[in-house]
Amino acid sequence: MWGFLRYICSMLVPDITIYDALKGVVGEEKARQVVAGIKTQVTEEFEQHKSTLATKDDISRLEKQIIETKAEMIKWTFTFVMGAVVINIIAMLGAFFMMANLLKK
Repeated sequence: MWGFLRYICSMLVPDITIYDALKGVVGEEKARQVVAGIKTQVTEEFEQHKSTLATKDDISRLEKQIIETKAEMIKWTFTFVMGAVVINIIAMLGAFFMMANLLKK
């Protein structure tokens, strides 16, 4: 919660607005220290989490891998289904010829 508040304060609200809001309450020096502290904290948190953030390149590479994986899955599914169809046809033909041989006798 505090991290989000710090983010909002530092990224969306200009420093001067925070400073102006605080200087009347806590004094100019304390207001300056609070603004500097918020900026430092946000910078440190960003640096800690920077490595886990996804970039547009990361997302496009992931999308490409997903597309390639889907294509591979479709290819192998088709291969296995066609293999099963061929095996079933061979089994049915074998059964048909075996029945034909039994009926000849």
